[in-house]
Amino acid sequence: MAQDGYDINPTQMTATSDVAMPQDPEAESSVLSAMMISQDVLQECLIELEPDDFYIPSNRKIYLAMREMFDRNMAVDTISLADFLKSQGELERVGGRPYLLDLGNNSLALVGWRRHVEMLRRDSTLRRMISAAAQITALAYDAPEDTKEVVAS
Repeated sequence: MAQDGYDINPTQMTATSDVAMPQDPEAESSVLSAMMISQDVLQECLIELEPDDFYIPSNRKIYLAMREMFDRNMAVDTISLADFLKSQGELERVGGRPYLLDLGNNSLALVGWRRHVEMLRRDSTLRRMISAAAQITALAYDAPEDTKEVVAS
């Protein structure tokens, strides 16, 4: 049986070789932009979203940095966020200052951010469902003769 029951990394897994996991990079960027532009949106998104709602690792890191900055009562703006990410050695990994500036200059993100949050949560739920199905499939392939053990886990 697989170690700890699961050797599947759902963030890297695809349903088939041609199909990517459910995701919407534009919606992710839009939500991050809205969070950077509006303190109210930032607070609501920190309540409504989890890091795994962001599929793209760099966007997840930006979200986590914003959350940490908010928790430390630090201002969350393009310059402060860039400085914070730089101090953690993550700035270039997330796309550098140019990507953060693009996010901070997208004022249209405030128009549809609520819908984009719903899209992120929907895609995240679908990824979890795909991951659960893959884990069940892996358990079934590695099942002992007594299937009661598989069903119980």
